[in-house]
Amino acid sequence: MRISLLVAALLFSLAASGQRQVAKKTWLYGEPGGKISQKIIVDFQTAGPETSLAIIQLFKEQGVEVVSWQEMFFDGAALNPDSLHHQLLSKGIATVLHFEVSDKKTGNFNLSNAVGYSTLISRNAHIYTGLTAGKTIQYTSDESLKMQIFCSSDNFTKPVAVLIGESQGMGLSSEMGMIKKIIRRMIEALEAEKAFVLP
Repeated sequence: MRISLLVAALLFSLAASGQRQVAKKTWLYGEPGGKISQKIIVDFQTAGPETSLAIIQLFKEQGVEVVSWQEMFFDGAALNPDSLHHQLLSKGIATVLHFEVSDKKTGNFNLSNAVGYSTLISRNAHIYTGLTAGKTIQYTSDESLKMQIFCSSDNFTKPVAVLIGESQGMGLSSEMGMIKKIIRRMIEALEAEKAFVLP
């Protein structure tokens, strides 16, 4: 009897902190409620500067004080893992949001069709500059992104919550456009979970 109660309690706790869908194509593990305090640092080291700035802007639009990892720790700077906790606290960081691409699918598009080429360029001139008809380009068709939330209260040692988001491109969508779409959904989900602690 005691063993069955213990097993039931364990299963209940696992279910309570298990995966659940919190937005369109967005899933949450853990309980982020009240966990994202300012100042926040965004760590997305595989993203280029333009994508990093776009992500920072999405969080700033929520009234969050946020900086990028690259802004705080210059590329190539020597970081001691043992003292990273103290380095973050000394810079006033309360929350680390670590992003990584967990899956990506690509496709090829041949620009041999002159009508298709002119349509592509007219709609996406800012993305596909310098292309000429007859070339084949590779594009991102699907993207999956993972965000882990680390808090100073846990010494940044393990994530208190993890969000996984997916996006499918519409035609030849830019990768940055898909990443921004995923992060917007994640932010909406975090707001619904009352994750942000703002002054």
